Amino acid sequence: MPKFSVLIYDLVDREVFLTKAKVYGIKGAAYAWLQSYLSDRKQVVQVNDTRSSPSILAFGIPQGSSCSCLVFALFVGDISDWLNDSQAVAYADDTFIWVEANTIEELRKKLESEGRKVLEYFEANRFVTNPTKTGLLILRPNKNNYSKMVINLAGAIVEEVADAKMLGICVGLPE
Repeated sequence: MPKFSVLIYDLVDREVFLTKAKVYGIKGAAYAWLQSYLSDRKQVVQVNDTRSSPSILAFGIPQGSSCSCLVFALFVGDISDWLNDSQAVAYADDTFIWVEANTIEELRKKLESEGRKVLEYFEANRFVTNPTKTGLLILRPNKNNYSKMVINLAGAIVEEVADAKMLGICVGLPE
């Protein structure tokens, strides 16, 4: 199960998001509200008693607001349209795909192919990926006598791990 780490909230491209909102049929007052919600966002940094001047943000959406989950769901809701041999699950800034195969070589090919498609999706939506946070967890029917799988995703080597944290829950096979 490759896990792709994406900095979604910080780098949401507003124009891409608003285009997707139109595709989903959001129009009129709802569209105007979303457009307003994403416009003229500012950020300040405070260290002790010193505060910076406000900076206007060209990208990003507020995290933890009442509609940030809606914005996220709209923004990544079409990832499955890019995939053929896998299923995707996305929550907050984590995206997981899972792939089934009959042989380890078939699994490797599907993982690399579907992984490329996910990375292409991220690039098309102007996401920033972090290959160092990508994990590969394989649930095997028999854990005896096997070599750990290694796949290549856009030049990043991803090695199989014994367990992975998904939404704060540790998933893996018992010893």
